[in-house]
Parts: sequence; C-alpha cells; structure tokens
Amino acid sequence: MLLLDPPATARPRPSARRRTVAVLGGALLLTFVVRMLYLGVPLGIDEGGVAFIAKAWGSGHGSLYGAYWLDRPPLLVALYKVAGAGGATGIRVLGMLAALALIALTTVVTRAVAGDRAARIAAVLSAGLSCSFALASIFTPGELLAAVPACASVGCIVAAERNGQARWLAGAGVLAVVAVLIKQSFLDAGFAGVVFLLAHSLHERRPALRWTAAYAAGALVPVAAVGVWLLAAHVSPGSLVYALFGIRIHALHVLAASHLPLQVRVRRLFGPAVASGLAVVLVIAPGGIWTLRGNRVLATTLAAWSAAGVAGVLAGGTYWAHYMIQLVAPASLLAGAALARIRPAGGALVAGALAAVTLASTVGALPRARTAQERRGVLTTARYLRRHARPGDTEYVMYARANVDYYAGLPSPYPYAWSLLVRTHPGAHARLLRLLHSPQRPTWIVGWQAPNAWRLDPHGSIAAALKHHYRVVARIHRHPIYHRRSSS
Repeated sequence: MLLLDPPATARPRPSARRRTVAVLGGALLLTFVVRMLYLGVPLGIDEGGVAFIAKAWGSGHGSLYGAYWLDRPPLLVALYKVAGAGGATGIRVLGMLAALALIALTTVVTRAVAGDRAARIAAVLSAGLSCSFALASIFTPGELLAAVPACASVGCIVAAERNGQARWLAGAGVLAVVAVLIKQSFLDAGFAGVVFLLAHSLHERRPALRWTAAYAAGALVPVAAVGVWLLAAHVSPGSLVYALFGIRIHALHVLAASHLPLQVRVRRLFGPAVASGLAVVLVIAPGGIWTLRGNRVLATTLAAWSAAGVAGVLAGGTYWAHYMIQLVAPASLLAGAALARIRPAGGALVAGALAAVTLASTVGALPRARTAQERRGVLTTARYLRRHARPGDTEYVMYARANVDYYAGLPSPYPYAWSLLVRTHPGAHARLLRLLHSPQRPTWIVGWQAPNAWRLDPHGSIAAALKHHYRVVARIHRHPIYHRRSSS
C-alpha cells in the first residue's frame, strides 16, 4: 500500500510500517463512515450547477459545453458527467472517492518525505480536513477533485528525487496539468515541479535537462488530449483560455466595483479556517519546512507547493470556504513533519484532537445540511416546476441558483447559470433582454434575485419585459414564479 519509501536516514522498523498502515486504514474507514452519512444530502449551488451542465453536455451547441457557458475546466465537467449518471448520489460517491484518494496520497507522500511518524499524523489531519463541513470538503467541490492529482504530482516529484528515475517526472507533469484541467486555480503542483527542477539544477550545479524534458513531455500529454477534443468539437483554443482565465480578469474588475471591499471578502475565509482546524494546521506547517531543511531541494519544493496553494486560494477575488481545500495536502504533510518531532506522542494527540473536533462538528451539522436546500426553497421551487411543467417547457432562474436548474430538470434557453457570469460576461445582460422579447423566451422564470440585483437592470428594462410577457403564478420562499403569457 505504501508505495514510496521513507528517507534513507529514517528507515522504519516493520512495526512502524504496520502502525502507519493501521492508522491510514482507520482514517480511511472513518472518512468512509462520515461521508456515508452525507450520501443523501442534496447538491449545493456549484455541485448542482455543474451537474446540470454536465448532464446536458453533448446535447447542444454554442460554447465549450454545448448550450451552456461555464468558467470551469473540461475534466471537472467530464467527471461530473460520469458521476452524474448515478444522480445526486453519484456526485456524492465521486467526492467520497476523491477524499479517500487524497488521504492515502497525502499519507504516502508524507511517509516518503518525513517518515512513518509524520505519515500517521498527516493521515489523521488530512482525514479530518477532507471531511470538514466548515470547508465544504464533505461535499464534492472541484477543489477536492483537483487536490488528488496535485498531491499525486508532488508524490511523483518526491519519488524522482528519491530514485533518480525520469519516468516519475513524466508522471508529475501529466498529473500537474490534470489538476489544472479540473480546477484552474490548481497551478500549485506545476509551480512545485518547476521549482524542483530549478532547485535540483542548482544543487547539482548543472541543468537537469533530461528531467526537464521528461516533465515537459508528460505535461504535453493532457494538453494534446485537450487539443484533440477542441478540434473534434470545433471549438477554438482561445475559447477555453478565456473561459478558464480571461473571464477571471473581467470578474476581478466587477468585484472591485462591488460594495464589499477586498478585505471584507477575504475575511470570509477566517471563520471556516478556524472552525475546521485548518488555521492551526497552517500555523504549524512552516515548522515542517524547518525540519526538512536537511534536504534543501525537497524543502524548497514543498514550500513552493504550499505558497502556490495559498496564491491559488487568494487570487480569484471571490472567497469561499471550499477554496481552502487546496491547502489540505501540503498543510497536512508539513504539519505532520513538524508534529512528528514532538515526543513521545504529543504530535499525535494534537492531530487527533483537531481531527476529532472537525469530524464531530461535521456530524453535528448533518441535520442542517440535509434540510438546507429545502429551507432555502431550492427543492420546493424545483418540485413546483416539475409538477406544473409540460413537455417542451423551458426555465430560467434569474439571475441564478444553479442547483434549482438541476433539480427542476428543465432545459434553459439562457446559457448562464451563475450570477457572476451574468455580471461579468460581455453582452450577457443584452442577451437576456433580447431573449425575454423573443419567441424563444423561457416558459418559466424563477425570480431568485430581483431584476435590479447588482444593478443589472438600472433602467428597468428587464422588469418591464417580465411585466409585459409574464405573469406571477406563485411565490415560493418569497421568490416569484413567472409563467409566460400565451398571448404575448
């Protein structure tokens, strides 16, 4: 099970290895049990929205993902499409598999870097953090899925450093790009790979040309696969680049004009970081860099991985708790290395206490999580639409509540399922106005936000179109449900 050997200076006794396997097995079992409790919890906004678009992918044209526009990478949508065949439960199972893989990988890489004692601590820490309700890692966010290949990429770097085989660098390159193709903020593994090659070259006082070539060749494999897909789908590469990165630049301008200043938005991370225990782990983590200073190449690489992860969390302009999942693996590894120096078992007690508090709070939050979408009106609204819709009907949730789209099960003639895309994408407002005055306008509109939310309708044109072409037939959780007038 443990694929990578620990440092030569810390070869374990067989009993130490058995204890590591036992702790890892316990961490995986506990993770499985806790996540099973959440198996029937309805999907949140992002989960439902991506599942909605993934399900429709291949049934329409107009953008990267058919009839809908999404600022997420293709591999995330592909994973959701496969998992979504099992409905909402399938999406939850996908998150469970990702969490189990992340814990196992974090433990394996930590063992290779810092030995068995650190690996056991990292297993406990990563188990708690990968099941945290406060971080939303108990669900299936893209960050949890992307963290798996990112951690595996760093593991390949460690293996290459240990045995000097270039094939591990090829694997690291493949996995680093795969992580970005799941969540575009996960440039951390790639940055760690570049820093490793530079640090190794400086240490050896000669360029690591063979290793660099292997890493680059590996990275080109998924890039080439995406190129083939774009060619087959008749989509320009520029469309993908804009969807992943260009739209983010526009979003930063939109957010800069928001009534919420940057420092207020960043503070949204503080509460979840403390409640999950991640804040404590991050405070301890720099000590891990110090304990690994004997191997400057690896210490520098791991520091770069962590720093790039922090940059990935902070660079987006919007700040949600699940962004911090990107820090789970590097923080657990480094904190494990630091806490392993506390003897006889102080580090293990600290890790166990943090994980116990996190898992207890996650289990305690289960009743709230089960009823959250019902209390917010998501499921009630979706049931109303399903009950009253006729074959051929369409819907639009204005300006967005993407999981309503998923649970309603009706197609939408408007391609944007998130409010930030409506606020950010050039021409989105004009496109909506044209749609509302056209014969293709939605049969149903859910007024989740008011027409002038975020000042999207300063002249009242959207409100006037709704008044002219629609009538309010119900109000659910104070959200008006509009139905198209048959005579207009």
